[in-house]
Amino acid sequence: MFGTYRGTLSFNHLSGTETFRVGPLRDLSLYVGGDANTKNTAFDPRQRDIVAGLQLAFDVPGYLDVAAAFYKEWNHNGIVPLLGNPPGMSEYVSFAATATFEAQYMQPLDVTGVPLRLSGWANLILPKGTDGFGVQTLAELETDHRLTLDICKLVADRPNLLDAFVGYRFWLNKFGTTPYPANSPPLPGTLESTFYLGVAWHVF
Repeated sequence: MFGTYRGTLSFNHLSGTETFRVGPLRDLSLYVGGDANTKNTAFDPRQRDIVAGLQLAFDVPGYLDVAAAFYKEWNHNGIVPLLGNPPGMSEYVSFAATATFEAQYMQPLDVTGVPLRLSGWANLILPKGTDGFGVQTLAELETDHRLTLDICKLVADRPNLLDAFVGYRFWLNKFGTTPYPANSPPLPGTLESTFYLGVAWHVF
């Protein structure tokens, strides 16, 4: 199981004013969150991380939020103990603190009367020191983008009940791992590129 949380504290709401609505900017917020992965095997590293920074909210028809934040990660390298914990390798890894840049967006596209929307997110995590093998990590880019059709609004004018969607997910240097470690063949699994489709029923 993998859980993600991101929360904001609006400076406009805190001040009770529109001070931070300037030009294309709708608001400025404190941005905090974290991720937790419970699976712990040789190939699933029980990742934990925290983020804290500032988020800009832009004044667009849907939403466009961009954050710059402190990032700190810990995980468990299940392969290292299988190798006998050689010197220079770590089973429990505390990565160096670094920065992350995160964006989320949703824009309606129903200009022709068809209730479509484009949404997604992107995270860029800068290098975070060495991994459990003692190898220098690389910048990590993860994105997910989705085109969604509101089916119930289209056929019965009852929005936000049933959606159909198609999407694309891309993850470069997965978990910060270099695909070409020194004196080793290219590592599989360091790049993810996936198309997907599905439906979503909104209960609440």
